[in-house]
Amino acid sequence: MLADMVRTDSHQLRPVAGDSAEAEAIEVVTQAHKALIWERTRHAQRLRHALRDYFPAALQAFEDLAAADTLELLAKAPDPASAAKLTIGQISAALKRARRQGVTGKAAAIQAALRTAHLGRPTAVTAAYAATVGSAVAVLTVLGEQIKALQGQVGDHFDRHPAAEIVLSQPGLGPVLGTRVLAEFGDPEDQDSLRRGNRLVTPHQTPCRLTPKLLGCLCGPPQLRESGAPLLGEKGWRLNMSTVQRSASPFISVSSALFKRGRYRSWSRRRVR
Repeated sequence: MLADMVRTDSHQLRPVAGDSAEAEAIEVVTQAHKALIWERTRHAQRLRHALRDYFPAALQAFEDLAAADTLELLAKAPDPASAAKLTIGQISAALKRARRQGVTGKAAAIQAALRTAHLGRPTAVTAAYAATVGSAVAVLTVLGEQIKALQGQVGDHFDRHPAAEIVLSQPGLGPVLGTRVLAEFGDPEDQDSLRRGNRLVTPHQTPCRLTPKLLGCLCGPPQLRESGAPLLGEKGWRLNMSTVQRSASPFISVSSALFKRGRYRSWSRRRVR
């Protein structure tokens, strides 16, 4: 069906606006960074499930199973017998390498939790679980290192993008979340000619001529946006509004006041109709 539509109605279709090379690079490293974080969460859940079956004391001793100090201690003592033999010095050294605060109190609490008596498993089963936990700890350690390395690449690519400063100026957007927003929305280079006058308002672009209908499409519900310019979508209307409010038009000041009072959406709907 798609092939037939392209063959018969190609004159009615318009080309898709492509992103710049910088935006494509940001999308690649951002997706890889997010995938590694998801993989770390999956392996941490598997590790939690294994510890719950044979070593519940570790779940009481360690809050974050993906933390560096937790992984170091579990690598040294993956079973209850060896964990009960850990000294305060060994635990404190791992906490200091992870730059924890209150090392003395935390080390004593961890040692007491690891020495708590629980129902155990047979020796062979415990050894098998310890082997699987050792493998999970090794995988989590590598994932943590690669996440940090890839996060540096994400920051480098994001800093080179011309819209980085504007994206970071939005409330609640930091380097990681701002990079994901830019990778999700993109920055089509030829969007002005493709939109034929109803161009997309992005954070790094000068806004077009603002009208009540366009502002209604920016902040209104989906049925209103269908009648106006194609925009970033429901997730990006706040970015659009922050860009739109930089204009010196008197209409903007009125719409901003109405928006703050909670009357903007209904007012925009009436103006569009």
